[in-house]
Amino acid sequence: MKPYIIAIDPGERWTGFGILSFDNKGRRLGDIGFLDGKEDFYYAADFLDRLVNHYRPKYVIVEDFQTRPVGHQRFSKALTARLIGAMEYVVQKYDGTEWRTEPPGDPIKGLKLLKLSQTMMHWKQIWPKPSDRSWNHAMSAWRVLGQFLIREDPDLLRSLKFKMPKSGLSPYEKHLRDMSVSRKPNSGYLWAPSAQMRQ
Repeated sequence: MKPYIIAIDPGERWTGFGILSFDNKGRRLGDIGFLDGKEDFYYAADFLDRLVNHYRPKYVIVEDFQTRPVGHQRFSKALTARLIGAMEYVVQKYDGTEWRTEPPGDPIKGLKLLKLSQTMMHWKQIWPKPSDRSWNHAMSAWRVLGQFLIREDPDLLRSLKFKMPKSGLSPYEKHLRDMSVSRKPNSGYLWAPSAQMRQ
């Protein structure tokens, strides 16, 4: 499996991840998840470091920080700007992975415009608490990914129609499980099973 794009919506507590990958047969896979940084603010940056070091994705795209609320964003201590800085530092350590940012926006409106709502609804059905903020961050990470693709590779974006598995373990969740051994017990995460592209 080779991640092509890792898209991130960073937050002061929850950080959402959306990952578009290709397997060794060229099939497209989609992943979605979030990390809870309540007990360890740099948990998401450490996880990103592990992913980029292991997989060398083509792009890491992060929702940029703004000093006023935009969409679902609400900042209180500007910790998000520090987290973005840590993530940029992580990515720049490795050759072959490009760092990009995308402006913030409303994930629900953005996903509708990008025609990704149906994919999100499949994931939402297996999300334990789709009403909480962790889901907004995870959804927003896919909005960031779609916003990037509409400019860079609109044909790829239009082709993204996934079929959702009922169960299974994402390969990225294994990295989180390995990391959690040395972490504080409340450094939580939720990762949905990988979704395969419809042929």
